Amino acid sequence: MSNLIPMTEFRGSQATAIMALEPKVLYAELVPQEEWILNFSKAREIYNSISGTEGYSFIGNSSFQRRSVAVGFAVRAKGFEDLIDKYLGMYEDPVLIQFGCGLSDRSERYRDKIDNGLPFYDIDFPDMIEFRRTFYQESSSYKMIASDLSNYTWLDDIPNEHKQRQCIFVAEGVTPYLKESQLKELFATLAEHFPGCLFIFDTYSEFKLKDAKRSLKKKFGAEFHFYNNDPQDMVAWGKDGEYKFLEEDNLLLRDDFLHSKHLPALYRGLMKMFARWFTWSKGIMRSTVVQVFQLG
Repeated sequence: MSNLIPMTEFRGSQATAIMALEPKVLYAELVPQEEWILNFSKAREIYNSISGTEGYSFIGNSSFQRRSVAVGFAVRAKGFEDLIDKYLGMYEDPVLIQFGCGLSDRSERYRDKIDNGLPFYDIDFPDMIEFRRTFYQESSSYKMIASDLSNYTWLDDIPNEHKQRQCIFVAEGVTPYLKESQLKELFATLAEHFPGCLFIFDTYSEFKLKDAKRSLKKKFGAEFHFYNNDPQDMVAWGKDGEYKFLEEDNLLLRDDFLHSKHLPALYRGLMKMFARWFTWSKGIMRSTVVQVFQLG
């Protein structure tokens, strides 16, 4: 008799919560633990404890593809957490709120900070949060909120005391599934209810997501809507400097990506060539960028 936890079928953008576990597991298997750039032990534990994950695989069988995707996902997560750590260190009483958390293991890596009083909220659709509760336990500082991001009921679950503090919002792998109008509305809502808050999120060029667009829609019914080549486009959504672009981390240019010995040599060479010779192409050079905005 199997001890694996059965999984409800997820469709649309929620399916990517399962898909995103696989590269982390691969990274933990392919890279010696002493060389990990982030600890993905919790992701591996979750992935290996549930049934049906094979239906959510999007990585091919070739060593080339498996290594490339595994390192790429790890570097993306590290890019986020480098920025999160930077801004957490700048404020006396910050609050961390993560949109579209899925089965993300980020809260596990911030366990020490949470145990020392950092308020950390994970938000996702009700059925995903219900499944997430199988693997994560709430505490006085860590809460999971079941809410569709776009209906804003999650606002009622953030105590007023925390709304008055420096809030740092995080959305990893979320914006491609939002329409521009939805992201504009999210910007405006954060600026209104959390004036001065920070929003850390990733954007992608259409070139980057072009190949995955058709297969993702066919397999899971998930659709990409939002692409961005220039943060100033989003700055222009606000009035009178309401939205401030603070900085970004271009993942293509990170040393732990370009020089990772765990990437296939051919892939590493191609990425270095792109970084050197395609500076004129925003589609290539800005394929995956983590940005930081201050809103309100």
